Amino acid sequence: AVDAMVAAVAARDADAMAGLYAEDAIVLSPNQPLTGGRAAIRDSWLRNFANGYSALSILQMRTEAGTDRAVTLMIWEATISPPGRDAQTIRGRSMIYAKRVAEGWIISADMWQPAG
Repeated sequence: AVDAMVAAVAARDADAMAGLYAEDAIVLSPNQPLTGGRAAIRDSWLRNFANGYSALSILQMRTEAGTDRAVTLMIWEATISPPGRDAQTIRGRSMIYAKRVAEGWIISADMWQPAG
């Protein structure tokens, strides 16, 4: 899912990004209300892309998986290029909880925070 996430950001494809999440997935973002459900996650990515979110690089990653559940911890950098302003790079860390479904792995919960 992480490779697909990087590709979806590069393509600025909110539908592809949302497709990585379960219908009832949640995203916990710093200082924001919980984002619940695939449609809301898609809408969030539409706003992110409109505000210039244009690249995602994974700096470190560790995944531990069982037969039907997995957690991925990662440190990443994102490039944000707001229209009419200079690009900026932000660094964050995420914990992604995934479950195995018939089609493969799907994200059930995603929590991130800024990393210094």
